[in-house]
Parts: sequence; C-alpha cells; structure tokens
Amino acid sequence: MCNLQFSRKTVFELQRLVPGVSYEVINLITKHVNYSYPAKVEYSLTSKGWKCIESLRNYVDLDSMVG
Repeated sequence: MCNLQFSRKTVFELQRLVPGVSYEVINLITKHVNYSYPAKVEYSLTSKGWKCIESLRNYVDLDSMVG
C-alpha cells in the first residue's frame, strides 16, 4: 500500500517491491487496464486503501517505506 500512495504500479513492479505480495489485499487496491498495444495493467489504492494509509500514518512514517 505504501508503494501505491504516490502512483500506479504494474503487477511486476509490485512483486519486485513487495516479494510474495498476495491477492488478499484486493479490497485495498483497484486494477486499471489500458487495452492499447501492448496492454498495460496498473494498480492503485481504493478509497478503503486510502483510509488504511491515513490510519497507518499515525503510527508509521510511510514515506520512508516507499521503494
């Protein structure tokens, strides 16, 4: 989630930044598909994901965790 707060990422970028990332976080992220050639899929935070980020900021310096 920390890595999505500033920009969208592809699944490969997420896997590189967070090895072993699971699809259980699907309620916190949304998928964007650009059907141009080649197709590009990116992920960003949902409103629920943004609420989690705001809550976590009270306890952790999230900006220092961004890869």
